[in-house]
This record gives sequence, C-alpha cells and structure tokens, in this order.
Amino acid sequence: MTSLTVNDTDGLVPRLQEQYRNLRIVGADVEKIFEGTGLNDLFSSRKWVMNAKWPAVKLSDLIRVALLWRWGGFYTDTDTVCIKDVSPLRNVISFSNNRRNLISNGAFQFQHHHKFLELLMEVQTKSFKPASWGSLGPEAVSTVAKKMCNVKDLKNLNGSRDDAVECGDLTLLPPKYLLPLDWTQNKRLFAKGSGEYFFSKFNSTFVIHMFSAVSRNKKAHIGENSIYEIAAKTFCPVTFEHATAGSDTF
Repeated sequence: MTSLTVNDTDGLVPRLQEQYRNLRIVGADVEKIFEGTGLNDLFSSRKWVMNAKWPAVKLSDLIRVALLWRWGGFYTDTDTVCIKDVSPLRNVISFSNNRRNLISNGAFQFQHHHKFLELLMEVQTKSFKPASWGSLGPEAVSTVAKKMCNVKDLKNLNGSRDDAVECGDLTLLPPKYLLPLDWTQNKRLFAKGSGEYFFSKFNSTFVIHMFSAVSRNKKAHIGENSIYEIAAKTFCPVTFEHATAGSDTF
C-alpha cells in the first residue's frame, strides 16, 4: 500500500490477520521501489501524473512491474478472487480474450529480473502516452509479447485459442486461466444461477476478475448462486461472513 495507515473502521483487517497468519500489510516507499530500476527515469519525471489522465492507474501499471522485477512473484489486481493455488505458475501472462489480439496485465507471474520485465520497462518508458489509459498496461505488455514471440500480430501465433503459447521461457496463457470472463461479460458474475455452470466448466481457472471499474455498484444476492457469491463464500469465507452479516446482499 502507498498509504501508511489502514482504514479499519469495520474491523475486518484483524479478523483476516487472525485467520491468515501469512497476511502482511506493507507500506511502500515508492521512490525506493523505483530506484535502480528501468522505470526510475519515467517515475522521477512525474509525467505519469502531470497532464495525464488516470494517474493512479498509471502508477499501478508501473509499480507492479518494478515489484516483480525486484523480487519476482505473482501479481493480481485487487478486484479479483483467487480460486486456485497459483504457486505452480511460472513466467506467465494471459491473453485478454479468445481473439488473442491483446495481452492483459491484470494477473501475471514472473521470476525476478525476467527478460519480459526488463523489456517491459523499456517499452513503458519509451511508449508512454499521457492521454492513453492502456499505454503502460495492455498496450505495453502486448508489445513485449510480440517481441519475445517474434511476431508482428499476436493472431499469427500458432495453436488454437485454448492452447498456451510458449516463447522461450515466456508462456502466454489462454484467458480461461487468469481472465475467464472479460470486462464486457461482467454482468455474468452476478447473474442468478451462473455459479454452478461456471465452476463446472472453468475448473482450470486460477483467478476471477470482478472489474470493479464497471461493477462496483452491483450487488450479489445471497442464495442466488451467482459466480461471485459462490467464489466469495468458498474462497473468501472470513470476508464473506463479515460482509453479509445482517444483510441479504453484498
């Protein structure tokens, strides 16, 4: 977190820390994180915040890369529900959709100092566009994926849309693993009865993205067995119990 304090007015944080002993809430010194990385010049220039739209999004797009370059690991947006152990994943990133024309930066795993991250920092620095939402995100990671896979168009990659594509020690995963539903399908996450079918079909999925930017005002109803309800109840039991106390929606 870039904040040094946590808003715990609802008392959820201590409940989570009591249940999950490996949960750590860490305050980040952002300047130190970027220091010595390929992103330091861009960060220090403040171009991502001056005369730029969505500065928080741009900082997030940058800091996730710097963190993984330093230490490696699995990154995922905060509006996701993890439904499967991600520890087997190695040096992977996902297509945004089944058309395989764009890469998502919402969830990925890399070893520290991986070549993909090195190239990504170069592309983010050179190709930054203040008015573009995705210039540091999907546009940048797609550019690097094309370079590492030696293609001008991702659609030209071999294999079916359900196949993973390996380019050296980089693996491009089909959406079913890290992005089973894209943002245009966000209503399905809350649809009555959608959960049972989803969890029977997508048994290889690691995370579900909730797309809070477009779904933040939607409510899930207890007992309707939506994708979100089953995921939250099964994989986030402490938060689910806390959020639904005395309510039939969450």
